[in-house]
Amino acid sequence: TASYSTQIGGGSGLQAARGYEAKIALLGDGEGKVGCHSVITSAAASYLSKHGPNADREALKADIRSRAAEAPWDRSRHSEEYVAHEISDEVLDRSIQDWIDKALPIAEPYEAASKDDTPAARDKVERAVDQWISDADRWHGQHEYRQAMLEGRLRLIRGADGKATLSYDGEPGSGFWTYSKAAIRAWFPPPRHGLNAQVGLGKTKAFIERLPLLLERLRPGHCILIAVPNHRLSRELRARIKGGGLDAEIFLGPAQPDPDQP
Repeated sequence: TASYSTQIGGGSGLQAARGYEAKIALLGDGEGKVGCHSVITSAAASYLSKHGPNADREALKADIRSRAAEAPWDRSRHSEEYVAHEISDEVLDRSIQDWIDKALPIAEPYEAASKDDTPAARDKVERAVDQWISDADRWHGQHEYRQAMLEGRLRLIRGADGKATLSYDGEPGSGFWTYSKAAIRAWFPPPRHGLNAQVGLGKTKAFIERLPLLLERLRPGHCILIAVPNHRLSRELRARIKGGGLDAEIFLGPAQPDPDQP
């Protein structure tokens, strides 16, 4: 059984709970309980945050299942099938790995940057956002080309002389070979940019001003998702975007009540 110290911080509910025990104790429905999905993911994150990416996953999963079996459930809110799905190997392993991938990356540190005066810093922010928009637009525009390669409708064939040619029909002949799907995906990584800038330098303003350009070039069925740390900021951001004449809606996340299905 996974057992760690229980600490309660400021606030209430899941946000106030500190540590695995405090969080997992909120699993279930009724007084003093918070629910299912958000409790499990938050508790697992606390466990991994303390013990690292090499923590005993099987012990963690076993303890979560034991707590789920003991927790009180309102079956009109969380059916047996739903809870069983949430504590399955597939869901727990994915949740654990996703958290490790996002929260515990091993990367080289950035070099210390010199400070600029405010006008120069704002100019750098503008140029950084422009670069990201340009890279995102280019990557989005490569969708058909990537799909054609992945589905085998377009093959990049390298001959014995080392030269690569495109083949639209048929199978590669003797002495030729095609790249794997993993290699093809590695050629087209989605652009990721990091911008470390102080408050008030216009990061959000610069992005909102460029949203119309990005929206014009989106493929059908796609959208732009902007993630913020809390619901207050999401409401403020929606108001700013709508103030610019664009449509925007808030997605509260799987742990929040669905206003369309109360």
